[in-house]
Amino acid sequence: MKLKNYYPFLLTGIFILTLGSISGCKTPEREEPAPDVTEPSVETAFVSSDANSATFTVKTAEIAEIAYAAFAGTPDAEQTEDVLFMNGTIAECKDGDNSITVSGLEPNTDYTLYVAATTVDDEYYGEVVTLDFSTGDYEEDVTL
Repeated sequence: MKLKNYYPFLLTGIFILTLGSISGCKTPEREEPAPDVTEPSVETAFVSSDANSATFTVKTAEIAEIAYAAFAGTPDAEQTEDVLFMNGTIAECKDGDNSITVSGLEPNTDYTLYVAATTVDDEYYGEVVTLDFSTGDYEEDVTL
């Protein structure tokens, strides 16, 4: 038997194998990488105080501004975001640690710091963060 007699079968087999391998291959779907989404956050930490002032670190992410105020005892009005941005001290923020100082405080007094924030999307953060702290005693250097 001559090889010519097998050509039609050989060509048909190659055609079927080629068609089967093409149809059997599926191009994998490409998944888009998930965007790096950082949720807005505000955290306060007490750093130090003396008789008339206190310093804090406000750690933020995706926050544009904060408004803050400190009160001894219970404030006359509820300290909402609106109230703090209307009556408090406003400071711009960067992502990470931001330092703030509250001054004009009384010595040996317990206070509550209230912090409100707006996000980089110009919306309220949605929560007023509070932190209790105390001022120290008045100290004076005495030379003898």
